[in-house]
Amino acid sequence: MWDGNKLRAFVEACGDAPVFLCGGAMNQGEFADLFEKRFVLHVDSDTMRHRLLTRTNNRYGKAPEELAEQLELNTRVVQEATRVGATIVDATRPISVVADDIVKMTRDST
Repeated sequence: MWDGNKLRAFVEACGDAPVFLCGGAMNQGEFADLFEKRFVLHVDSDTMRHRLLTRTNNRYGKAPEELAEQLELNTRVVQEATRVGATIVDATRPISVVADDIVKMTRDST
């Protein structure tokens, strides 16, 4: 859950400077008004499974029930992103390419 007071204070402190917030929360819909553009990074289920099972910085997703939950949530990501008007970004590509694309799409929309 995002702390609304902290998030709103952070956005206000940034003024007109571009701000990129990576991540999501169960209450993120409450803060949609803070963002001009929303992006959703998406990977296919095979890529997600591979990334969760092989990462070394976090154990979450390795247990069968956690993996199953994440794969199920992943099946709904594109539908939910479309519903809220977010731009879907193919995150199977190298992160530098993904980041460059997001920055370009942000500039193109101004």
